[in-house]
Amino acid sequence: MKVLVVSSYSEIKSMIADYVQQSQIPSNIEFTYFIEYWRVDLPENLAPGEITCRDFGDAEELARAMNALKGKTFDAVITDDEYSIYIAARIRESLGLPGVHGAHAIRLRDKLQMKRALDSTQVRTPRVLSIEHLKRGDYPLPLIAKPRAFGGSNGVRILKTHEDVQEFIEKWGSHMRPVDSPYRELDADDLQVEEFITGKVMHLDGISESRKCSFLSIGEYVGNCVDFEKNGQPLGSFMPPSEEARRFWMPFVHGVLEGLEFPDGAFHLEVFQTHEGEQIFMEIAARPGGALIIPAIREAYGVDLRIAHLRLQLGLGFTPPARQLGSAGWIIFPKRFHSKDSEKVVAAKLENEQALSSLVEKKIPTVGTDARGSFSYMHNNGQFLFFSQDWARIGTDIGLTRKNYHLEVRALDRPISDKTLDFLETS
Repeated sequence: MKVLVVSSYSEIKSMIADYVQQSQIPSNIEFTYFIEYWRVDLPENLAPGEITCRDFGDAEELARAMNALKGKTFDAVITDDEYSIYIAARIRESLGLPGVHGAHAIRLRDKLQMKRALDSTQVRTPRVLSIEHLKRGDYPLPLIAKPRAFGGSNGVRILKTHEDVQEFIEKWGSHMRPVDSPYRELDADDLQVEEFITGKVMHLDGISESRKCSFLSIGEYVGNCVDFEKNGQPLGSFMPPSEEARRFWMPFVHGVLEGLEFPDGAFHLEVFQTHEGEQIFMEIAARPGGALIIPAIREAYGVDLRIAHLRLQLGLGFTPPARQLGSAGWIIFPKRFHSKDSEKVVAAKLENEQALSSLVEKKIPTVGTDARGSFSYMHNNGQFLFFSQDWARIGTDIGLTRKNYHLEVRALDRPISDKTLDFLETS
């Protein structure tokens, strides 16, 4: 079997090699890689037959990379991340292979098309506002503006006042297009505006098979993605008692999967639960969740969603866990995404760590580490993973970590010497 792997995540090569070594993926599959190396240097040793692309969002560069596929044959095209879904669909179409194709992929990427596809179902979605609504004052407050086909909280704006809306119209109104306008992949300026929903924000992560949910994990966010990216606030989540939550959410999840004709594989579904208990769709991604969602689910259920996602695309099937092992949660602290100074970590410490009985894994930056960075959940200034039989313990320990983790950074205009490092580590 010959398989093309399309990804914006270069580590996918070593990851699949590990899965083969662990017998999670058969060793007789021949993998070829189509990888985006965005803002990073190309590795010295590419994989045999690897095709590289510097930017999936650059039409000319993407066309050059796709042209390198001419004359090659594959039995399947798979992907592991959100930014490769549409590219993989285009490649399947060009090669005449089954699976998700262009129009279907757009429904899985474009947040407006996504909501339109759910209009004919019982799934409640936020009200979408056109530029005409905004200009004539026909809108509630607050509003949220976000790119139609991006990821994370990149480009998200909260419009709290009429003045915010007017400023948005003047600066960004020309970027709002009708829902049926041609799709633009990875365009951070292609915006949509919708009502702001108050209540709990949940992430529902699971497995879709034949448009039915065969596995579901439920997490409740602590903090939010916008504050993580824009305001330097930590982000985390914990798993509430599962059986009751699964009964509450499962019919909603099935409605989303059916309405979007969701492909086999992992999904990361974000939803609102209002104070009145109403369930409202936010968005969904045809991939495993980010941040520490994958390791948290692995702790709680013994399931690796990344492996399951790849196996299902290869037609290898998925075996749901017999039971839940416990509850899990996590919290991460952001890099200084918007800092213009050369900031370095000079101290990072979790006080009273012995009180955190559910803490199972931590990653704290060393002194001298760059405190800045482009937006990412995994490249952060501290991350902590929790597991316990007691779900309430998880919430308590996340709260204590948020309170007791102290990070100190300083703006430095030259590299830190070894002598300075020794001083900072002991001061």
